[in-house]
Amino acid sequence: AHITFRGLTFECTRGTAVSLNNVTHCKVAGCVIRNTGAWAVGLSGKDSGVVGCDIYNTADGGVSMSGGDRRTLTPANLYVDNCHLYRYGRWNPICKPAVQVDGVGNRVTHNLINDGPHMAIMWGGNDHLFEYNEMHSVVHSANDAGIMYAGYNPAMRGHIIRYNYFHHVY
Repeated sequence: AHITFRGLTFECTRGTAVSLNNVTHCKVAGCVIRNTGAWAVGLSGKDSGVVGCDIYNTADGGVSMSGGDRRTLTPANLYVDNCHLYRYGRWNPICKPAVQVDGVGNRVTHNLINDGPHMAIMWGGNDHLFEYNEMHSVVHSANDAGIMYAGYNPAMRGHIIRYNYFHHVY
């Protein structure tokens, strides 16, 4: 709890570069995370996030975050904000997005996501916020995909998707 990783470079990992599991009030801020063997960041818990980071050249996706209680709809308040995520999914290109969100009440805001082989954002759960993101040059290695993808589950409700800018997508 209450830990911030600021201004560091995480690189050349065989697995996920930063794993923050069941944390509270933790942050990865202003870091460079690159050349990973899996994800850049795995995040679970509440009131924590990744902000102002450059994330690129990942074997799997960029940030995977999960938190909140779907049974009670208690939000986790996890976030990815103001990051540049690109050249992700280089080893496992399908269903390894720049940001993967699960749970309740998490947000993906003010990010630039580009140069990805499949979707930019994938989510499940309830009450997530996706706004002010710019996504381009993604989904270039798949025909059956979308920039943002959630699948079909009628219980996944309450999301807000607004003010995003999509361009140059196959």
